[in-house]
Amino acid sequence: MAHSIKFLLPHDASGQGGRVSLHAARWWRVCRKRRGRVLGLSPIGRRIAAERAEGAGRRQFAGALLAALLAATAVRAQVPPPPAPPSEPAEISACLCLQQLVATLSAEMNQRKQALDGVNRQLADLDAQLTQARANLNVNDPDAVARYKAVLERRDAAYRQSIGPVHADATQATARYNERVNEYNARCANRPFNSALVADIQAHLSCPPIR
Repeated sequence: MAHSIKFLLPHDASGQGGRVSLHAARWWRVCRKRRGRVLGLSPIGRRIAAERAEGAGRRQFAGALLAALLAATAVRAQVPPPPAPPSEPAEISACLCLQQLVATLSAEMNQRKQALDGVNRQLADLDAQLTQARANLNVNDPDAVARYKAVLERRDAAYRQSIGPVHADATQATARYNERVNEYNARCANRPFNSALVADIQAHLSCPPIR
């Protein structure tokens, strides 16, 4: 609580009570100004000033926080949202078509392997015939030499097939099959699809042509 300051007015030299001199009046006005300054530095005044300063600081902090939030929101708005997951019917159709494609490629691979196996068996038979003919070959018999050369030519043709187109076709078919099997396992194996929906889509399945 601020204490009031009392100032006493001195009497003039003439001794007339209640009457002040010009010098005393000036002194009184100066004291009143000083009194106002003293009251301005009172605890209540300092408290009011501190509260005003604290309120201004809070407003500045709130403004900075709001600006930071607005900037973060603007940055998030510029980032494109992640793609939506594919729908279950579309995934079921893709997996059923992959399953169909795997079955087709499996049949093709087995066919190419059977062709290669047939060429290899033919090559093995011709090698055995050549071994037997060479052991009994009469180089002085033109017919025997001609028969040997004929078997040798068939053996060479079978060998070229075993390392040429027949072998390449079997290798490529196996690679295509393995690629699709890996894709099916990664995308479709052990997926908890709705069985009723799978049956319905499979009944009206339309897959793209095999490339």
